[in-house]
Amino acid sequence: MFDVLNKTTDNLIGTGVIQLAFGDSTRRKRAEIGGLMFHPGARGFGIASLLVKVMMVHAVKESGRDTPGEEYLAHVVDGNGGPIHALLEAGFRPIGQVAIHRGDIDAVIDHMIKEDESAVSLQAFAFDRRAIDSLIFALWKFARRDHGVITRSGPAGDIRLTVDFAQVITSAHLDTRIKLMKHGQ
Repeated sequence: MFDVLNKTTDNLIGTGVIQLAFGDSTRRKRAEIGGLMFHPGARGFGIASLLVKVMMVHAVKESGRDTPGEEYLAHVVDGNGGPIHALLEAGFRPIGQVAIHRGDIDAVIDHMIKEDESAVSLQAFAFDRRAIDSLIFALWKFARRDHGVITRSGPAGDIRLTVDFAQVITSAHLDTRIKLMKHGQ
């Protein structure tokens, strides 16, 4: 589980999770990306997109638990457009509609299934592993060139947020990854 905290108030403003997906009869290793929830006041800054990038770089390059054949999947309930931009920006691609039944994934979806139905319709996404170098570069650029600052202009003036994900992936580690990428490794 990944939490996004406001360090000034220690309030939780967002979350995301990567968990093993169960019920796969093909025996391939699959992980489900989900639980993307953000406080309404934290939306519109690109924090969800940044979080999904950090989650994917951590899962694929940093955790030590990734295997080359592992698939990373995400599902978005029809009508919930919020997470789609974050997933697409983080290297996910749409793979169609799916019907998820109770017990198909290790997540609480029962409350989304209507009383007279047995499943909930979701948009499915799969992570494209070829995107990982682009994600590493985007995180490096954000940490090093942008100094972790997001600026948004609004009616009350500019709002500046400083984002620090060094507890998950350090800037020095991103520097090393960038050097390896430049040398084709």
